[in-house]
Amino acid sequence: MAPRTLPTGALSLRDFLWRSRVLSQLRAFWRSTAPLDAPARADARGRVRAAFRAARAAPPAARAALLADGAAQLAGLRKAAALTERAAAAAGAPPLPPGAASARAAAGAGAGAAAASAGSWVGAGTPDDERGRVGSGWPWG
Repeated sequence: MAPRTLPTGALSLRDFLWRSRVLSQLRAFWRSTAPLDAPARADARGRVRAAFRAARAAPPAARAALLADGAAQLAGLRKAAALTERAAAAAGAPPLPPGAASARAAAGAGAGAAAASAGSWVGAGTPDDERGRVGSGWPWG
């Protein structure tokens, strides 16, 4: 019996599985940028797309490292998004609708003073102690 060969241009099983993992990771990045407003989302997706295109020509030996690096970056992006949402919820802000994350970040400079006065230790002390520390001796001195 003669060995079977793949048709020209067909992917091997190993290549097909790698392609599946890469596309899955790319889609996960796109889903995690969905809450951003249109300009920020377009910028983030453009950067992700450029990184994936740059890694397209990587040798097979580097594929696993690139995929692991992408997974770590995706986890960091998801963690940052979750922390942002938690901080907004703790400050009493309503949850973000899709497309409003950058608007809240742009308004964050003005909202900093309001957040400092509501439930924060900043500004809680005497005028000469701007950080609101409790005591004057060790460990505060």
